[in-house]
Formats: sequence, C-alpha cells, structure tokens
Amino acid sequence: MIRSIHNDLKIKDAVFCGGSLAFATLTRPQGAIMFLFIGLVALTAFFINLKKSPHTAGKIFKVSLTFCLTALIFFAPWMIRNAIHTGIPSPFSFYGAYSFSQASSDVSYITYSYIDTPEYSEKTDAAWNKFHKEKTAELKKNKIFNLVEASPYWKKWAWEYIKNNPEKMLFIIQKRLLHCFRIYPNTSSLSSNKIIMLCIYFACFIPLLLYGFYLSLKHKETLLLLLPMISVLVMAIPFLMIIRYRYPFFAPFASIYVGYALYFLRGKIFPATMNKLK
Repeated sequence: MIRSIHNDLKIKDAVFCGGSLAFATLTRPQGAIMFLFIGLVALTAFFINLKKSPHTAGKIFKVSLTFCLTALIFFAPWMIRNAIHTGIPSPFSFYGAYSFSQASSDVSYITYSYIDTPEYSEKTDAAWNKFHKEKTAELKKNKIFNLVEASPYWKKWAWEYIKNNPEKMLFIIQKRLLHCFRIYPNTSSLSSNKIIMLCIYFACFIPLLLYGFYLSLKHKETLLLLLPMISVLVMAIPFLMIIRYRYPFFAPFASIYVGYALYFLRGKIFPATMNKLK
C-alpha cells in the first residue's frame, strides 16, 4: 500500500496486503494500528495528487478501496459471529476493557515494583487475587456475568485508577515501555547461566542491529520494518498487563537489520566471496 505513492501498486497487491494484514490483526490486535497508519499514508497521498495528478489520485483511491474491502471480507466471519452472539459486529474480542483495567491497577504497579526480586510471585499473586476478588464481587452484585456487559465497568475502574493515581501510572507506563526492550525475562525465574548466555548473545546482536539499521537508512522502505515494533509499543501503553518476554516479537524484524549488517561486513572483509552470493 505504501508503494501506491509511487503509482506502481497493482490491484492484486492490494488484495494480498489487505488479506494478509487482516489475518495478522485477527491474530494480534496490534495490527489495527497498521491499518490506521496505512490509511493515513494513502489519504495523504490521495490529496497531494488530487490536483497535481488526478490519474494517480484515482489509482490510489482504487487500490485503497480494494485493500479495505479485502480486509473487510477477511474480518466478516468474526464480525458476523460477534454480531450474532453479542449484538456488536466487532472483528475483535471483548477482552480489551478487562486488559485495560488490570493494566491500570495495583496489579501492574506491584508487578513492576517487585520484578527481578525473590518476592515477585508472592506479591503479584496477592495483588492479582485481591483485584479480582473485589471486581468480580461488584460485577456479581450488579448481575454482570459476561465480558460484553462487564466492559463499561472495567473501563470505569481503569479511568478511576488513572485519575486517582497519576504517579503510579507514570511509573507503570515507564516500566512497561522499558520492559519491551528487556534482553531477558524476569530474572527471578532464570538461572545465572541463562542470564549470562543472553547477555553474551545481545552484546553481539545489538551492535549489529544498530549498524544494520544505519546502513538501511539509504533505503527508506526498510523503515517499514519498524512499524510492527512501534505498534507493539503503542498498544503496550494501555493494555500490557503480563510480564511476558517481548523480544521474540521483535526478533524477526530485528534479525533482518542484523542480516543486512552481516552481509555488508562480509563484503568488506571477504570481497571475493560476494560474487558467489550474487
């Protein structure tokens, strides 16, 4: 879709992009941010070319419409299912409000306060049990027994916590973003040998990643590899509620930059071998 700016995107490419991104979004909701970004790019390109090149603007409109309709077709079965069972034709599950509420609570605050400490499991289990005991009791009191009906309550509790605890939320958000860049999981569950091995791995990996990124700046299209990673960071701010190792999500995209650096370095160190690679 981004290539539509250069007027070389075909309809079949728009179908492939729309279907692929729809499938990815149904797998991980972070894909929704990709739709917003692509829509913004397409809209900007359309208005830039509207007077300057109506033909190009028309093509951008055509491929954008194809992209959206294809995505809608892939979303349709889940939307129909949700409409039948909940009355809301959403392509997403209704777990978001609950995630938002737990991510904006003392559960998250305690989690980040005790990460990497021996008391982690004891403290987080206690906070989790207290949070759910209080909230489920109130939901039962109001005769709420499903996620759809409970969503307004989860959202209300989340916003109340944010409003009443701004310092705690600032701490949570800061730790949450930094957690996405941790080179190893919670150390309370890792042996010393595993931590040492991970540190050695990333001591080699990170310099190559940064060098590969620097080299890739000559080809602006490679910056698109950053979009999935940025989408994870954006979605982490309101919804990340579990201390889960996040690096594996970044690994496929980061490895491409590392591969670019290794390829370039091989050409510099062993130029004779490059002919074989070509």
